[in-house]
Amino acid sequence: TSMNDNASRPNITLQGDGEPQMNYHVLGLFGPHRVGKSSTLDHLEEHNGDKFERGKKFKFRHPGGAWNDDGKAADSIPIHSKKSLARLQGSGKIAFSYQTVDTLHLVPKPDLESKKHLIYISDSVDGAFSFSNYFREKLASFLIYTDPNVLERRLSNSNIPEEQIRRRLANFKQEFAAFKDYSKFFTFLLYTSVRPMDETIMLDEAAKSERARDIKAVTDRIVKLFDFYVNNHLPGEEIEQFHQRYIDETVYRLSGCHLSDLPRVTRSGNALVDLESELREYSNEIPEGIRGELAKVPIVDYVSSNGRHSILLKGLRD
Repeated sequence: TSMNDNASRPNITLQGDGEPQMNYHVLGLFGPHRVGKSSTLDHLEEHNGDKFERGKKFKFRHPGGAWNDDGKAADSIPIHSKKSLARLQGSGKIAFSYQTVDTLHLVPKPDLESKKHLIYISDSVDGAFSFSNYFREKLASFLIYTDPNVLERRLSNSNIPEEQIRRRLANFKQEFAAFKDYSKFFTFLLYTSVRPMDETIMLDEAAKSERARDIKAVTDRIVKLFDFYVNNHLPGEEIEQFHQRYIDETVYRLSGCHLSDLPRVTRSGNALVDLESELREYSNEIPEGIRGELAKVPIVDYVSSNGRHSILLKGLRD
């Protein structure tokens, strides 16, 4: 996804007390509906529960009413009436709220002494920036995306009230475009091809295993990037500055030279990249012989365009 340098950050009004003073960070998983955020959150909660916990969120869905899964998790606590909604809004316990196509989301003030990092998800740009405006530098935000045509098909087959499917489909292209326009404000962008759980996968053990591996790869990547942010982000550092520093450190770790020197070193024919440790970390299924092929691979070109950096490597022998 390209960055749109002409986009300006939307103006969101806080309904809470401003930035909380916390001793932990917040992981935000944002992106269009049906991109895999909930599956990623479920996996993190199950396999990284010693480090992360799901942040609480109340939901007032209209029209169409609550979903079948509402009330089963801490971030989908249903509000069943306008009277209950008004009572919660006046309780002083809500940090902020935001509206999506068919749902009013209310996020309670977090426990400032939590021993774990909190995770939240949102399907809207307004939701993402509401979390960002409240948690500010404590938030590491991930924009998760995939092919929009794939998402539109998944949304059409969602197991949610028909009226909500219709409204979300009508709003889908606008929301997807908004995420693209504001992509430069997110800490990390992450493409995923994880399929949603449906009957075809439930009945196919091989498909279930493949999906589980895909989700693990995504969550492992998220945890590593989150840790990098927590350990390396500097107070007051803008996201653009952090992005540049992250890219430079990654390039240096892989190639032994700084990003600013990479074009010159590449032209000299002396640029090499060692991918063996990277692939060992992300996939133990790659044969040892192939890993050896990935040690000291020549860099044949480096291209930078519209915020995306591409390093082209010499192909492996057959």
